[in-house]
Parts: sequence; C-alpha cells; structure tokens
Amino acid sequence: MSTWNVGNFHWEEINLNKWAKERLEGLIKTEDLAFGGFEGGKMMLESVEVSGDAYINVRRGKRIPGWDLAIKLQIKGHITGSEESIKKKYSGELKFRNVAEGEEEDEYIITASCNQTYEQVPDYLKKKVVSKVLEQIRVLIKEIREK
Repeated sequence: MSTWNVGNFHWEEINLNKWAKERLEGLIKTEDLAFGGFEGGKMMLESVEVSGDAYINVRRGKRIPGWDLAIKLQIKGHITGSEESIKKKYSGELKFRNVAEGEEEDEYIITASCNQTYEQVPDYLKKKVVSKVLEQIRVLIKEIREK
C-alpha cells in the first residue's frame, strides 16, 4: 500500500493489470495443457492473450480485490488423413470471457472454434484443455486475493 495512506483508511486502487496478464500468460504457457497428440491429430499452443482489468481497492482498512478478464488461446495443428503422410492443417481458438470477480466458473463464457470443419478440435479443447486453463485461472485469482 502507499506510504501516504496511513492505516489504509483512504480509498486507493492498486492496478494489477500488467502483473495479472503476465502471470496468467505464464501459468498457461508453462502448464501441460494436454496439447500434443490426440486421436487423429496434433495440436500446439500458438499464443495466449489476456485482456481486461485486475486491481485491489483499499477502503477504510479493507482490501477488496477485483478482476474482469478475457483470455484467448490461439492453437494450431494438423489432422492426419487416411494415410499418415496426408496432414490437413488447421488453426483455432479457445476463449474465456466474463472471468470476473463475483462470477462463478459456470458463468464464464467459454467458446472453442476451428477454421476447418473438424469437430474433434473444439471437442478436444472443451474436454481436455478447458479444465487445465480453469485451474490456472484459480491460481491467479488466489494470488490476486493474497496480494
């Protein structure tokens, strides 16, 4: 907290945007998100984007954490055709919106898409990758509350 805010009595907002974005990107990139091989194909994480706000408000000696984040994972890979030598490339994304203080995980808006009509890609993202990303979001939220 600030040195001028003795006893944390006055309203103050501590901006955690940069830290939260870098931390969540790092957590997601270092976690084994079940990328790699899946039946009929291969998938890799291409990039992670985190946008939104994270902060701690201080009011009358109380710390009130808050966040409202959106997360987008870009993926790429290939589907193996009937012959091992035939590989059809694709790209896709997994989005988490409404990741906000006061929202439950089942209220997050989670979408998975693929630029090709490969149903197994969004299905795989939803079945295998979403739970791993939610674990990392929980880690971040815990750390925001403890800051």
